[in-house]
Amino acid sequence: MHKKGPYILLFCLTIILIFIVGMQYGKYVQKANKEQDILRELSPTTTVVPAGSPEYRRYESKDCSVAFTLPLSLKKTQESTDSATFISPDGKQYLDLSCSPKLITPSLSKEASSSLSLKGDIIPLQRYTITQNDTPLTVVDFIISHPQEKNKIRIIVDTELLSLFQNSFEFL
Repeated sequence: MHKKGPYILLFCLTIILIFIVGMQYGKYVQKANKEQDILRELSPTTTVVPAGSPEYRRYESKDCSVAFTLPLSLKKTQESTDSATFISPDGKQYLDLSCSPKLITPSLSKEASSSLSLKGDIIPLQRYTITQNDTPLTVVDFIISHPQEKNKIRIIVDTELLSLFQNSFEFL
């Protein structure tokens, strides 16, 4: 006579194994869906470009070893060897760049956090609101490490410029 006990035990262990594998797969799919949602949220929407659309220029920071494209309307309000700040005259566009080997992110009240794809890397970012020229502005704040240099680069950019920055950013 064959005993049924070992077969029942093997059957139960197989069911438990299938449950655990399914849970792990579900976590993987959920993470992938969140990343896609974030990328969809950050991707630009179709907008009508008015006649006289903005012209662009390339900005290079030799000390930070980065380059990116900016609208000509952004004016440099501050620049040093390791930082630069650009603001449009109406205060609706903003970009701040700083770099240092020992960069510390200040403690800020964040509304939401997510991530950003930049040069093939997924970078965590913080989203919050600042005020420029009495205009509330939603910005994203993130830190990236330069692949060849020992610098960390902190970028604070408004959500309107994020897509342009993301598509034109490169390390020098």
